[in-house]
Amino acid sequence: PLCLSDRFPESVPWFREAEVKHGRVAMLAYVGLVFPDLARLPISPLDDASLDAVNAHSKLIGPGLGEGPMWWLLLACGVLESIRFKQLGLGFEKLNVENAGDCGVQLFAPTTAEGMAQMKVKEL
Repeated sequence: PLCLSDRFPESVPWFREAEVKHGRVAMLAYVGLVFPDLARLPISPLDDASLDAVNAHSKLIGPGLGEGPMWWLLLACGVLESIRFKQLGLGFEKLNVENAGDCGVQLFAPTTAEGMAQMKVKEL
């Protein structure tokens, strides 16, 4: 609706990278919202029966800075972002439309070039 790709065509790869990344984070956030009500991991304090979607963040962030398993999640996200910066360069100078959003994980990727092209469009 804002026609950003028409007004800023040089930024389309960055827009695509951001859109795909935010979509993936949103999907993981939903899993994180639902998972505590469905199952428990056998790790203390994740096995606490009083955890639910409402209070999980408050209870797992820890009483102090750097305490609790939510900090592990922050560390994991930082490591993944650092790997992506190494792939693309700190100024995203290696980013283009073809590699935007492609982290190199091919677990469920289509086996044909046509299927891969369709998958890239579907992610947007």
